[in-house]
Amino acid sequence: MPCDDTTPKDRSAPNRLSTDRLSTDRLSTDQLATDKPPAGLRLPPRPGAGPDIGPLLTTLMRREIAARLARLGLDDDAAPQDIADLRSGLRLWRRLRRDMVRAAFGWCAKGLLVLAAMGLLLAGGLWG
Repeated sequence: MPCDDTTPKDRSAPNRLSTDRLSTDRLSTDQLATDKPPAGLRLPPRPGAGPDIGPLLTTLMRREIAARLARLGLDDDAAPQDIADLRSGLRLWRRLRRDMVRAAFGWCAKGLLVLAAMGLLLAGGLWG
């Protein structure tokens, strides 16, 4: 059966988009005038309400960062140089690994070319 606008709708099914629960017509004027939300309705906290925990969080984060750096041994004045040395060593290792892989592929390619040349010489009867 095709669905069109002339088909009567079932009124017994609840409407998912109903705003009856959020409607303010059921609230009294006294409830709307007070600072307290109606029962079952939670409002977000007002800006500026409650203690400012920003400085506390900053202090806690700095302490945690300092503790983690101390665990790594990077809590002294030589830490920036240590990090620079580690980065330099990592950069050198990556370069060495890249060059080793290139050399290995080069040797394999040269070996295959030598084998191919030997096969051609054997097939042509010029060798052996």
